[in-house]
Amino acid sequence: MEYEWNPATLDEVNLILLNDLKECDEEQKSTFAAFKVAPFRALLTRFGRLEEVYVVAIKDGEAIYWEDVEEGFNVSPISSDNSLLNRYCNQDPLGVALNSWIEGRSRMLPQTLIHRETARNLAALGGTQPGLKQIPRRRAAK
Repeated sequence: MEYEWNPATLDEVNLILLNDLKECDEEQKSTFAAFKVAPFRALLTRFGRLEEVYVVAIKDGEAIYWEDVEEGFNVSPISSDNSLLNRYCNQDPLGVALNSWIEGRSRMLPQTLIHRETARNLAALGGTQPGLKQIPRRRAAK
C-alpha cells in the first residue's frame, strides 16, 4: 500500500487537539486554556518553500502549531502577520510543547514515552526497554 500525503484538515487538527489534551496534566490544560486560539493556518518556510501549518495557541510572540508533515506540535516565534519565524522537526505531543511555556519544565518527553520510529527500530533489533511506550500515529494513512 502506497502512502499518499494530504495536508491536515481543520477537523483533523481539532481531533488531535482533543486527544492530546486528554493526555495533558492540569497545569498543561490550564496553560492551553489561557493561550489557545481558534486554530488558523499560518505560513512556514520549509526548504525555501512556503507551506501552511495550524497555529493553536499564542503567548508573548510565540505560537504552538501543529506540523502535519512531522505529525507533531512545535513552538516558534510568530510575526505580526502570523508567519512562523522558525521551523522545527519535532513530533511532540501537545503537552510537551506546552511545557516550554510552564516555568520549571523542560520541553522533553517524559521518560515513559518514546517516538514510534525509535520503538520500531528497537523492536527490529530484537530489543525493548522496560517502561517505554510507543507514541501512536496521529493521522491515518489514506
